[in-house]
Amino acid sequence: MNKMDEALATKDVKRIRNLLKAYITADPADSNNTIKLTLLDIRERGITVFEKSDDVMIQNDRSLWTEEYFVDLQVRLRNNFSEERYKHMLEVGGHVYPKTDDSTHFKNEDDFTQRPKKLKATTGFVVVSLFLILLVVLMSGVR
Repeated sequence: MNKMDEALATKDVKRIRNLLKAYITADPADSNNTIKLTLLDIRERGITVFEKSDDVMIQNDRSLWTEEYFVDLQVRLRNNFSEERYKHMLEVGGHVYPKTDDSTHFKNEDDFTQRPKKLKATTGFVVVSLFLILLVVLMSGVR
C-alpha cells in the first residue's frame, strides 16, 4: 500500500492534500494521469479534501501562463486548497510543462527547450523548497 492509499484508507485529509501538492509539484502535466485518477478515487470515496474557493482571481489568459505563474498558484494553494485552483493548476501545468513521450519540454514564452524529466521535477522541488525556507525566515523575523 502506497502513501496515498494509506491516507485515503484513513481519510487523513491533511495528508491527502500534502500528497496532492507533492504530485502536482513533481508532475505538473500529470503525464501518467496519476493525479486525475487519484482525484476520481477521492470523489468515489466521498472524502472532502477541497476548501471553498477564496475567489482570488484565476488567470484565464493562456499567454500569461508561465512557470512563475504556476509557482504562484502553488503558493496560493497552501492558503486555499480549493478544487477550482487545483484543477486550474492542472491546466496550467499541462500548458507550461506539456506531456511528451521521451522528455519533458518546458515553455518559456514562445520557445521550447528540451529538458530531462528528472531535471524538471528537481527544479520544481528546489524552487518550492527555497520559497518555503524564505517564507519561514521572513515569518521568524516578523515575530
